[in-house]
Amino acid sequence: MKTDKKYISSISALNKNENLISVSNIYSMFEGKHTPEFYFEGECHNPWEFVYVIDGQVGITADKRVYSLSAGDIIFHKPMEFHKIWSENESRSHVFICSFDLEGKAVHLLRNGIYKLDDEATHIINLLLNMLRKNNKEQFSDNSNMDYADLITQNNKIMQISVNYLELIFTYLSYSDKSVNIAEPNEKINLYTKIVGVLEEHIYDKITISQIADICNVSTATVKNCFAEFAGCGVHKYFLNIKIRKAIELLKSGKNVNEVSDMLQFANPNYFSYVFKRETGTCASSYK
Repeated sequence: MKTDKKYISSISALNKNENLISVSNIYSMFEGKHTPEFYFEGECHNPWEFVYVIDGQVGITADKRVYSLSAGDIIFHKPMEFHKIWSENESRSHVFICSFDLEGKAVHLLRNGIYKLDDEATHIINLLLNMLRKNNKEQFSDNSNMDYADLITQNNKIMQISVNYLELIFTYLSYSDKSVNIAEPNEKINLYTKIVGVLEEHIYDKITISQIADICNVSTATVKNCFAEFAGCGVHKYFLNIKIRKAIELLKSGKNVNEVSDMLQFANPNYFSYVFKRETGTCASSYK
């Protein structure tokens, strides 16, 4: 039989390439059905996370961006991005959420990614969900979360299949067109965006809530209330974590711990290292 050398050469080149997207760890995977009153406080963590809306409508904050997502939408939260979620329009919501680590050449394409899943992508994620539901011992009910973490960590076959499905979905979406689902602007959203913008502009400084209020021409109480509504945390907590995110960038660029601590106005390198480890779970000195 005659061999197609050109075909073999293409496959060989593909095998030598680094994977476009690889899932190296899965930390959590759960499905939740929530009441119209559902409101989850904001959080910030080192792994990636996605939220897929199965049904209903949810509001989501991702740093200073506020989105309104409906059934079939998926959003990716990059590492150390502040995010929170709530049910919108007095409707029940049904979501699938997973946190994980990613590696590969195309990972950056998922940053700030929001997509409306087409038929192919919906089929893939439904295959994953149906497998998890079928193999899970507990029955799924309304107003509850179904945690699949134990299922995938205790069964190597399900873990491998889950990783394969996730990598397929992520690779497919990374080369798809992103959709924009920005929430309808209003006075509160505009103020929240402005506050976060002020924090980002002063990332190398120290700034007080009073100074932020003066810049935004509002009271300190208004700043605190607005920020709590959309970020789910205090201003200082948020400011600390965007400094940590910037610290990671600086450390990866070659700056040492002492330099980064000084640049970002931490009291001293020891305190910076302590806070960095507390917020990220890793040592600042491990970034090179």
